[in-house]
Amino acid sequence: MTTFDPAESSRWADPDHSGYTDDEWHAHAGEAPPQASHGSVAPAAIFAVGIVGFLIVVLCVVIIAQYFIMESQKEIAAKQEVDLSAGYRSARAQWEERLGGFGWADPQAGVVRLPISVAMDKVAAHYAEAAQQEDR
Repeated sequence: MTTFDPAESSRWADPDHSGYTDDEWHAHAGEAPPQASHGSVAPAAIFAVGIVGFLIVVLCVVIIAQYFIMESQKEIAAKQEVDLSAGYRSARAQWEERLGGFGWADPQAGVVRLPISVAMDKVAAHYAEAAQQEDR
């Protein structure tokens, strides 16, 4: 097992940053010579690319929004165009007549049919009267 020797470590390090070490593998490369500019900045081209990119994004948003608006209008129109069948309409008329009108429920037994609102009022009055009699 090797131990760390600070005196030996100075051989591998470059404490004064002079660029010289005993081991060339640790040596830094020298500074590169100055190079000419690779090209000039074209602000007009950068601005044009930015505007074109912005317009593409806006166009995509508008197209997607129109698509979803049209699809929702199709759904609304489909729901409004639903026509109830003649069988349902006649059954609904019979139910409303039975719930909203007077008539015989069982003529042999003498049972009559009341409108549902009248029947609810009679039941409520019956229970209110029974509650008053219990309180006495």
